[in-house]
This record gives sequence, structure tokens and C-alpha cells, in this order.
Amino acid sequence: MGEDRSRFTVHLLGNAHIDLVYRWRLNEVVERVGPDTFKGVLDLMESDAEFTFVQSQMALYQATQQRHPDLFRRIEAAVAAGRWSVVGGWAEYDHMLTGDECIIRHYLLGRQFAQAQGWSGDMTVDWCPDSFSGHAHTLPTIMAGCGIRYLLMIRATPADKPAFVWEGPDGSTVLTCKAPLGYGIALSPAVTEMLPAWEETTGLTDVLVLYGMGDHGGGPRQGDLDALADMQAGEGSPRFVHTTALDFFQTLEQRMEEESERSGRSYHFCGELLDFSRGPFTSEARAKRQLRELEHRLLTAERLGVLSSLLQRKPVYPRVDYDAAWESVLRHTFHDDIPGTSRRPVYLDNAREYAELGRDLDELIATSMGELGARIDTRGDEVPVVVYNPTPWTRTAPAEVEFRLKRTPRRPVMVDEEGEVAAVQVLDQRVDGPWTRVKAVFVARSVPSLGFRLYRLQDGGGEEAATGLRAGVDALENQYLQVRLDPDTGDVASIEDKLRRGDVLQGRGNALQLLEEDPQYASAWVYWPTGEVERDWPRSELSLVERGPVRVTVSAKSWLRDSYVERLVTLYDGMPGVFFRTTCHWYERDAALKVAFPLALEAGVATYGVPFGCIAREAADEEVPAHRWVDVTGSKAGATLASRAVYGHDYHDGCLRLTLLRGIGDLDPNADEGEHVIEYALFPHGPDWTPAEGTRRGLEVNLPLVTRQEMKRSGVLSPWGAPGLKVALPESLALAQVEPANVVLTALKLEQGQWTKGALILRLYETDGKATTARISFPLDVALVQETDHLEEPKPEGRVRWSGSEAQVEFRPHEIRTVRIELAAYGLALDTERSGSARGLENG
Repeated sequence: MGEDRSRFTVHLLGNAHIDLVYRWRLNEVVERVGPDTFKGVLDLMESDAEFTFVQSQMALYQATQQRHPDLFRRIEAAVAAGRWSVVGGWAEYDHMLTGDECIIRHYLLGRQFAQAQGWSGDMTVDWCPDSFSGHAHTLPTIMAGCGIRYLLMIRATPADKPAFVWEGPDGSTVLTCKAPLGYGIALSPAVTEMLPAWEETTGLTDVLVLYGMGDHGGGPRQGDLDALADMQAGEGSPRFVHTTALDFFQTLEQRMEEESERSGRSYHFCGELLDFSRGPFTSEARAKRQLRELEHRLLTAERLGVLSSLLQRKPVYPRVDYDAAWESVLRHTFHDDIPGTSRRPVYLDNAREYAELGRDLDELIATSMGELGARIDTRGDEVPVVVYNPTPWTRTAPAEVEFRLKRTPRRPVMVDEEGEVAAVQVLDQRVDGPWTRVKAVFVARSVPSLGFRLYRLQDGGGEEAATGLRAGVDALENQYLQVRLDPDTGDVASIEDKLRRGDVLQGRGNALQLLEEDPQYASAWVYWPTGEVERDWPRSELSLVERGPVRVTVSAKSWLRDSYVERLVTLYDGMPGVFFRTTCHWYERDAALKVAFPLALEAGVATYGVPFGCIAREAADEEVPAHRWVDVTGSKAGATLASRAVYGHDYHDGCLRLTLLRGIGDLDPNADEGEHVIEYALFPHGPDWTPAEGTRRGLEVNLPLVTRQEMKRSGVLSPWGAPGLKVALPESLALAQVEPANVVLTALKLEQGQWTKGALILRLYETDGKATTARISFPLDVALVQETDHLEEPKPEGRVRWSGSEAQVEFRPHEIRTVRIELAAYGLALDTERSGSARGLENG
């Protein structure tokens, strides 16, 4: 006779884990895997009155609704009957690599779709059984703000806490539970055999069992229910109940509270959860860069769309276009897509979709910029260019412009509305019929926050104005830094910080390292370094490729086995950073390419950007992830390394490294072959660094200034509904300024559900772990400030106030907040009939 297990309650929930992509393409899931799985589940419900099922991913539901409407109606009926649980967001996203705003949009768009179907019951449950890159420590903070109370996950849970209350850095919590038998199982006696171990580890006698074939779909079948009947018939068997996702978690919550009160057991956990799968930080690097760049362009498009919509006095904000773009981006953050753990056809599909989405975003951005530029007085002999700043602080940064010119000035300069002159450096030019097409760069200074500044191209005449730039074949210098390159290797030999009078490096920087990898199984998932590092390459070919008034650049070209690399090292006039652009023609397998920066810092502490925050980690010779930036600060100085879509890093023995590429051997044997352009920048600083500075550097590298040459016109228009009023925009304008620096804006959009003009939605978070009152200033008076959750539902809390054109929002340390702001007038312009005074346009 077996051990008595009647004290246990086994909560049964049918499940079909469906990978949107993996060893198959999306079309197979939409046309075969999903429909076959769902039909089988629904048929089983008809034959068994107690059977219940859970399915996540609104992207999959949407595809079913569009392609198989009859089947979708059957699903709706099962949901309405309470037997089919709908959980999660848009897709089962990767919990470590997905961008901050992307995470929130998963829940925002997922909830929007579910509410449109009348679903709500289980939407406080998130579902992540298979994210293997780890779990960011900020997720509880993010999820709680999205209405998520419960989280199911399986991989990388704390070894001693398969059920735990996960606390985020701001104190928010999410009750998290591991399904002890995983997913994709068939019901068998193994269900009862694991119960004593579960009780010993958790102190609980309630346990969740997910059953049903998975990955390629399948779900529960009649054989599972037959096996269940056999287990129920056994003497001393546990109690089996068919449950829903929400019912189980509510029961679990109650049992954990009772056990804590009875025994004093703590279920608390605070921190990040890293898995053994470190390969996904770099595998399929090209796809990662493409997706990350689209995410940032989408954020830029939304912000410009808000600015443009304020001029229209009509509901022109293209919510459907933005939602469609976000749905595409979100689907590609799926946990087998962005990690680089799918077959080659998946990434070929992705490249085509990314190209199309890129064109759509370019059109959205161009439309908004055109509508803004049409309302600025650009008349005169000079060529007008408007520079847009997508970041929420006043910004000085390089701005690249493409001109269409009748003739090229002998010494081109840009002049702003205050008469300040900026040098222009021509990068390329070509004849296009009667025009000369010129690509140029200049440093745009003090471009207003989330706004624009008008510049005019003119001939400066005479000699070039003096700058702080100096350059030779192996040396660069500006007002802040002096950089020397090793003429043999092309590595950076030194970076002298002129303000602090010290070398940032203690060895060769921007140094290429090729690390051998053991060609074992699952190389897309697991990073298998052997410890062998190849550093001896043929002599590099150095040349000075740019020497102008705006920037100076040295090129170092070299072979790397069968691959070819060009490293560009650039300094800009008046900017305190070294900018790197590495182009690699990659044809290596069973190897990883890193770039190393040995930093001359005492007691350096490494801090890594993560979604909505950062985390300090112990120095270790293993891969760890970062979003946008990593900083190492010592007792006397520090340096921030910001990058565009490079996730894999390590910091050990004072050396900070980025993993640029890997040559994986499975799933996609030709992964990442060909050309890659990888950009990153190093910013030395003093010892009083704060995470706000690293956050800003990372965003600046990823959100460049946007430029547009405008036609010459008065910019004076009559707004809709006010034909007697003549208005234009000023030559520079900030839509919103956020202060202080430790409060960062991540989203500026119009509210999701309002299809008329709509209020502004701003999402912000506190970076430095300090209680702070943020000040948000606008060019118009504020009529209302209201806190919402991240799904834009109003909250009763009142830590907001406003007066005049300023809103004030209180933040606890590390808190993320979303606010809804109504301006006193819907349109903004310059009243040309009132001596150029700024004014708002009445709602109409």
C-alpha cells in the first residue's frame, strides 16, 4: 500500500504551451498548431464537464479570431462558461531582454484586446513558463503597476522557494509560483510522487499541476483524463480538483498566509533571477539590433505624433498605426524570438517584417515632422532645418542632416534663432539632377526637451572657426579627452581625461578578443567558452578618415581569421565621450567576439541598466545582461559604456567587455554571417556618478536627434474652427521638461481608449533610489493631473498636484508612475496678431 497523500490537494489545469516561433515559423502556428490544439481542447470540454484549460498570448487569440472565426466563437463560449482561463499579455515575452516600455505595452495591448472580447477574470495572472534568459529584478514593480498580482513561471526560480512573494525595488510584490512538474507533461503517477518534496520545500499541501503537450501545441488529451481517473481510484490518493488560473493563485495566497502565521516561514524574495542560459544575450545579434532600433524609433514616432497632434484641434493621433506597430514589436520579444533560439526561417521572416515596419515608422515620423514644420516661419535666403529632440531633457548632441541644395556653401554653418553659429561638416555629397544631395553633421546645442529648434544653413565665409579638435593617424583630441591608438593593433592605447588628469584605461581598450566556444549542444541557449582567447591579429591598417570642425575619426582595419573588422573611433567637438562604430564582416563558428575596456579604476563597482532601473552586480567572469548602458565607478573616477542593442557583458579583474557576436552552431547554423555595424560610446566621469547619468547616456545613444530640411514658408495658418486667427509656432519649443534628472520619462503618448482629442499619458520612473518630487513643465497651463495605473485606469491616490503650466508628481524610491494630464488648451501656437506671444488655442 502506498503512502497516504490524502492531505494534499492537486490543482489540475490543462495547458498547451505554444511557441509562436521556434523550430517552426509563425504561419504554422496560426494555420495549424493553434487551431488543432484549440479544437482538441474544446472537444475534450464537451466530453468532460469538469476539465479546465488555460491559454496565454493575446497575439495568438487575435490570429485565431482573424483566421478561424468559428473556432474563436467556441473559445469565447468556453471563457464565458468559466472553463477556459485567459491570462498574460500580448505574448510570453523574454523576462530579461525585453525593453522597459515594451513590457508595459504587452499588458496594455493585451488587456485592450481582452476587454474588447469582454474577458477580464484571470487577467491579473501573468504566464511565463519558459523564459530562460532570467528575470529582471524590476519585474514585480512593473507588473504590479499593470494590475498583475500573480505570476506563473518555471525556469530560474529560487531553489528553496518554488512559491514566493517577489518584491520589486519599490516594494511592490507579485505572488510567484513554479509548476513543479513543468509544462508539457502527461498525467501519470509522477504527479503524486512529487508531493512530499513539494511539502518539505514549501510547507504547503496545495500544488499546481499543468498538463498537456506543449511547445508545438497539443494540450491535454483523453489519455490524461483516463490516467486521472486511475489516480483518483487509488487508496490514500490526494484530492484532485480542476481549477482556473485565478482560483489556484487565490487559494495559494491564502495557504501561504496561513503557513507563515503558523510556522513563521518566510516566502519573501527580492532580487534578480539569472538562469544558466547566457547565450541568448548575444545569439542572433542582428535580429536583436533590428528589433531594438525599431522599438526606439517607435518611441520617437509616438512623441512626435503627440507634438504634431497638439496643432490640429482634431483627433489626428494615429492610434491604430501605433498599436499595429507595437503589436509587431511585442510579438518579436517572444521568448524564443528575441533570444535567438529559433530556426533560420524565423529570422528571415523577421527581417522582411522589420523592413516593412521601418518604412511605416519612417512615414509616421515624416508626417509628424511635416505637420510641425509647416507651422514654423522658415522664410529667408538660408536653407531651413528643424532638429527634433525625442528625449525629455534639453540636449546638445550630434545631428546628421541630409540636404537638398542648389549650391553648396563654401564654409557651411548652422545658425539658430538666437544667432548662435554651429560648424557643419560635410560627410558625403552627390549630384541628383539639378540638386546636390549633401549629408552633413553638426552639433546642435540646447535642443529643447521633447521639442525642436529651427536652424538655418548659410555660408560662414572666411576661415574655419577654431575648435578644440586635433587629429592624427593614431591620436585624437577635443576639449575633454585625448585618445591615442596603438599603431600595430588598432586598439585604443589610452584615453586621457583632461578634466581629471588621468588615463581612463589600464591597458588596451576597444580591444578585440575572439573567444573559443566548445561546440556543444544548445549553443544558441548556452554560452560555452573554453577559456581560450585569441588576441594576436595581423597588423591593423590605421588611417585618419575624418578631420573636420565637428568630428575627427580614425579607422583601424584588420583581418580576424576569416572575418574582417573596421573599428572607427570618433571624438566630437565639445562632447565628453569617445564614440565607437565597429563594422564586422563575420564568418566564424564556435567562437564569440568581444571588445574589452580594461579600466583604471580603484574599487570599481559595476552597475547595469535593466528595464525601468539598474542593478549592481559582483564582478564575475560570466555573461550578464544590460539594457543600453553599463557603468563602472571607483573611488576617484568612473566610466559609462552605452551601446545600441548590445546585451551581453562581463566585468572581471577591472576589465569591462561587451559581447558583440557569437558563431552558434545549432538551430541557425548560418546565424549572423555577413556585415554588422555595432555602435557604442565611452563616457568618463568623476566619482560622484548617479544612475540617472547612466540612464541618460544610454537613452541618448539610442534616441538620436531627428532632422528634416523644410521648405520656405510663412508657417502662419488658420487653425480648424478659428478661421479669423492667424498662428504659427515659435522657432524653438519644448513640449515637456522633466526635472530633476533622477526622474526619467519612458512614454509620451495620447491616452489609449479615448478616440477624440485625448489627454497626454506620461510614464516616468525614479532612477536613483531617492524619494523625489518631479516637476513637469509645459508651454500651456495644466488643467488636470490624474494618476493612473500603467493600463491607464484612474487611481484614487493623490500624490499629484498642478499649478499654472507645471505638474508635480511625488515618487517613492525606484517607483514607476503613469499620469494623465489635460492641458488647458488643446492646441499650441504663436499668436501673430499679439506681437508673437505664446498662447493656447481653445478646444474646438
